[in-house]
Amino acid sequence: MDRSRSDVGGRNIAAAYSGARARSVTQGAANLVYSCRMQTNDQATNASEYGADYYASHCGEAYERSDLWLNQFGHVADRIIAALQPRKTLDVGCAHGFLVEALAKRGVDAFGIDFSEYAISQVHESVADSCRVASATEPIEDTYDLITSIEMLEHLTPGDALLAIRNMTSATDTL
Repeated sequence: MDRSRSDVGGRNIAAAYSGARARSVTQGAANLVYSCRMQTNDQATNASEYGADYYASHCGEAYERSDLWLNQFGHVADRIIAALQPRKTLDVGCAHGFLVEALAKRGVDAFGIDFSEYAISQVHESVADSCRVASATEPIEDTYDLITSIEMLEHLTPGDALLAIRNMTSATDTL
């Protein structure tokens, strides 16, 4: 299994699943590995950009409820559970909630947030009460055994990404 650990503000960062090239963001002693290109400060993210058109055309294969995505997130959930055995998780930037759904089907108390109202409107009814509209730049009120965030940080400005990292690491010991 491809697994790496880093430390952010005294918190363990466990990557049980990785797919794209990695780049490091460093603030003082904080070092987090994440994938893809970040937006510049003049490319502030707007929730309205992440509607039906975005999910239909910007994710390679259309990001919709299909065997492709359900199987992929099922495999991710299996790897997370095998490596980390979380009891309670939060997926930050959960989109349609496929990982939340896969973890919940496997007995994990799973939750998700996404700032796209459209994305949250697409979550399966089985996890609709567990997913809500919220931004990663807002404080996370509860604590979790594990917080996941897949393909989300690169959509934020560098300042917002660091704020999101601080929020996530304040609510878990494992990210």
